[in-house]
Amino acid sequence: MKKTLKHIALFLLSAFATLLICELFVDNAKIVEASLGQYYDDIGKGLPNNHETVLFTEGFGIFRTNNSRFAGREVDTNKTNHINIALIGDSFVESFQIFQRDYFGNIIEKSLNGRFKGYTFEVQNFGRANFNLNHNYAYQRVFVDRFKPELVLYFISNGDLHLEDLTPLYPYTKEIGDSLIASVDFDKEEIERYKSVQKILGKSILLNMLKNAKHATKKRPVPSILFGKVYDWFAPVKQLEPIDKDYTPLPLANKILRNLDKNVIIVNRDYSPLYNPFVDEINRLGITYWDTSHFVDSLYKAGIDPYYWKATNTSGHWNQEMHKDIGNYLSDRLIQKIEKDSASMLR
Repeated sequence: MKKTLKHIALFLLSAFATLLICELFVDNAKIVEASLGQYYDDIGKGLPNNHETVLFTEGFGIFRTNNSRFAGREVDTNKTNHINIALIGDSFVESFQIFQRDYFGNIIEKSLNGRFKGYTFEVQNFGRANFNLNHNYAYQRVFVDRFKPELVLYFISNGDLHLEDLTPLYPYTKEIGDSLIASVDFDKEEIERYKSVQKILGKSILLNMLKNAKHATKKRPVPSILFGKVYDWFAPVKQLEPIDKDYTPLPLANKILRNLDKNVIIVNRDYSPLYNPFVDEINRLGITYWDTSHFVDSLYKAGIDPYYWKATNTSGHWNQEMHKDIGNYLSDRLIQKIEKDSASMLR
């Protein structure tokens, strides 16, 4: 009996030592980061400030958050002839799987600074994974507006118009009477539960890897993850999602449109056109709308998959080539708009 207990104790000690060595190795090698999420009273779930992060996903990304808790430089709202442009959207805007020098927002920034001499432009990355139109509007009101952007670009797809699907502990928009309220009023137990989990995930990289693996199985079949190209040989060709022709905009979606500031531009970031009823309302209200679906579709027809990463043989977010293409595309649109509105913008 003593011998058995001794073997069990040695096994447990060896297992603990092995896990500790793995944890230290992965941490120092920067292969994977611990969970970055933190909870703040003013914005709900957010990123840590002044933190450099290395991520391996479809691609390879290195970024650093500023003191204001988003990736990029510190924001200047007082400098003369300085124009801030805010990008708000989901993980396609966030784009943590790419070097910041290749990020489409930085490509836009470089283009604008080269075009308008005597002015400095800063394109700010307010993207957060799983944002939809509801979150976009609330995040702008509780956070983005603090930085006084001259232009605000909302990046959305059809999936972001199903406003009943809200990500927990993100700012959200709710109706009170005839008014829209941006709220960070969450269930106290949910907040405490999140904080408790983050205390563990923020310290253990291995546990965070297990959490990421669980999320990965929701996006891709397990055989595809395990067998890679071999699975792809036999898997059916992925078809583009058809447009839901019966989509009816929720009243809240239209109400958000009616409450947008005049400096907001809506950008369809997907390969499918936005639902017609939603676009009709955008046009009726005179909101600036840029539809990139025909641009993305032209890439597909040319045999270019903007979502495919050669280095990892995976599909996901925009790849490096697409960041360059969409950055140049949006640069041209912004230059045209700024020149058109120069009397009010280039003061």
